Amino acid sequence: MQRGEAIPDNMGNPIVYGNDLKRATGTYSNYGLDKGIYKHGISREDAQKIPKIINNNPAETNSYGQNIYLVRSKNGVLRVVTSPQNGDNIIASMYYLDR
Repeated sequence: MQRGEAIPDNMGNPIVYGNDLKRATGTYSNYGLDKGIYKHGISREDAQKIPKIINNNPAETNSYGQNIYLVRSKNGVLRVVTSPQNGDNIIASMYYLDR
C-alpha cells in the first residue's frame, strides 16, 4: 500500500493534493493512505483493517480490472478500490459511501 505524501499548511491542517504539495514534494495528487485518512476521514481502526479487507473476495470487479470491496464498520460502509499496476493491485481509493 502506498502511503502517499502530506504536508501541513500554515494552520497545521494536512495538505494531501494541489500545487502546494507539488512544490514541496514533487507530486500534485496523492493516492495513498494519507489521502484516505485526511481527505476522506478514514478512521485509524478502519485503515488498519485494509490488509484483511483486500485479502477477501471483492464485491465486484469493474471494466478497468479494479477490485471493489465494501465493508460495514461503525463509521459507515467503507469502499476500498484496488487497481492493477505492474502485476500488483494497489489501493486506488478508499472512502465511506454515506459521507
